[in-house]
Amino acid sequence: MGALKDKVVIVTGASAGIGRETAVALAAEGAKVVASARREAQGRDLVAAVKDRGGEITWVTADMRVERDIEALVDAAVSTYGRLDGSFNNAGVGFLAPFVEMSNEAYDQFLDTNLRGAFWCMKYQIKAMLAGGGGSIVNCASVAASRSFPGLSAYAASKAGLVALSRGAAVEVAQKGIRINTVSPGIIESEMATAGWRLDDP
Repeated sequence: MGALKDKVVIVTGASAGIGRETAVALAAEGAKVVASARREAQGRDLVAAVKDRGGEITWVTADMRVERDIEALVDAAVSTYGRLDGSFNNAGVGFLAPFVEMSNEAYDQFLDTNLRGAFWCMKYQIKAMLAGGGGSIVNCASVAASRSFPGLSAYAASKAGLVALSRGAAVEVAQKGIRINTVSPGIIESEMATAGWRLDDP
C-alpha cells in the first residue's frame, strides 16, 4: 500500500476540482478518505470512482456555512474509522465581484465559506486530533491572498484571512502534535474557475 496506509483524512470541497482529485490521490496512497461537499450526486460519483480502484472512502454531504454540518462531518470520520489523522480543508467559493458593485450578500459568501467555514473545520478537527494524539491539517488558500487581481478583492481578503487564521491556530497546537499549513494555488483549470472567473477556452 501507499505512504498513507490506514490514515483517516477528511477532504472538504471534494465534489470537483482540487478537492476531488486530492480525495482520489489520498485513497490511492492507502488513506481512508472521508469526503464532503454540498452536492451529493457528485459525491456518489466520487465514491464509485475510488472504490472501483480499490480505495476506501466515505461520503458525508455537508455545507461549510453550517456549523452543525461540519461538526457532524468530523463526528462521522471518528465514528466510522475511530480517529482523525488529517484534513484537507479545500471547500471554498470564488467568483469575480468588482469592488464598488459588490453586494453585501456576495461579500458574505466569501467570508462564510472561505473563512468562517474553515474556522469551524479546524475547531472540530483539532478537538478530534487532540483526542487521537495528533494530526495534520492543510487549508487551501490562494495566490490571491498575497497578490492583487481585479475583481477578487473580497475573495483575496477571505483567503488572506485564512492564511492568518491558520498561522495563529498552528502556533497554538504545535506543541500538541498537530501541524497546520496552507497551500496557495494559482488559477487551476477547474469547474469553479471556469464558471466563476470565465476562463473558457478561446
